[in-house]
Amino acid sequence: MNLIKMAAQTVRRKNPIKVYTDGSSVKRGRRREGGYGILTLFSDGTEERVAGPVKEGTNNQAELTAIKRALQLYPGNYTIYSDSNYSIKALTVWYLNWQRNGWRNARGKEVLNQELIKEILELKEARDIDFKHVKAHQKGFEKGDDFYYNDIADQLANRGRELNKEDVSTGGVSTGGVSTGGVSSPKQEDRLLGTSSLAASLYPGLYLPIDQIYVYAKKDKFGVIVVLENKQTLEETCSGGDNHYETSLLAIEHVLTKYPGNYTTHINDQIVVKAIPHWLANWKANDWYKKDSYDRVKYYQNWIAIDQLLEEQEITLRYYKSCHGNKYLEKLCYI
Repeated sequence: MNLIKMAAQTVRRKNPIKVYTDGSSVKRGRRREGGYGILTLFSDGTEERVAGPVKEGTNNQAELTAIKRALQLYPGNYTIYSDSNYSIKALTVWYLNWQRNGWRNARGKEVLNQELIKEILELKEARDIDFKHVKAHQKGFEKGDDFYYNDIADQLANRGRELNKEDVSTGGVSTGGVSTGGVSSPKQEDRLLGTSSLAASLYPGLYLPIDQIYVYAKKDKFGVIVVLENKQTLEETCSGGDNHYETSLLAIEHVLTKYPGNYTTHINDQIVVKAIPHWLANWKANDWYKKDSYDRVKYYQNWIAIDQLLEEQEITLRYYKSCHGNKYLEKLCYI
């Protein structure tokens, strides 16, 4: 995927006034790949867009990394807009009790992602940084509103995730050796100056509303066909897990991450179709243990990732047993 990379010209804008951040993470085989996206609006009417990779990070870690990177890149006082309730509450409310309790949660366990959170708290110290929650993946937004800019940040985060696969050791932007912690080197960032529509050039099809999605999971891979409202399709085949069940979970996580929204997804796994509306909430309430058992729910880490993705969107699942009689399913059966 080609993308124009503009060198880090030291064009100093007026103060940043709004910064939109987003993170994305997906499991590929045995490891996770993440990305972060940042869209910054300046007081002189210009903007800057940043996409960067996060190696082996969860979705929450990618969201926090986006905020951390924004604070590193843009000095001053402004509002950060994020669709991550977890990140906003962690940085504005929860950290107070965590600090008092020696960075342990109400159950006495070590707080997850505490190093990232501590770094962000240090970066925003003595600065007037506000946080505002934006609902993710909204339809019918107007150009220029918060949902519009959040959508671009989401596309940038997806782009950042793709940078894990590309050789970007040359090009990109050097930011003078700013420490990024667990983030890849800033030289692996894509930064675009100006107001061109990056998201439309990266994922033009995704700006058309999705009608429905078909997923076919096999033992070690899965296929996806996204049917848009204009009946055009986006098709892909991805590697899976060790068995049909794990591959089905990876497929659902992939769909929720890459194609967010509220629509119907058809999949050939009856357990997954039953689990999300009927069992998921109880598993979560029971700390991902089976009812009346000392056994963890199988692939509970995948279920945790799916549950986090479902916090900001909905999905309607339909089970199908046979591919026959549907042109999309018949095509998927031959992956």
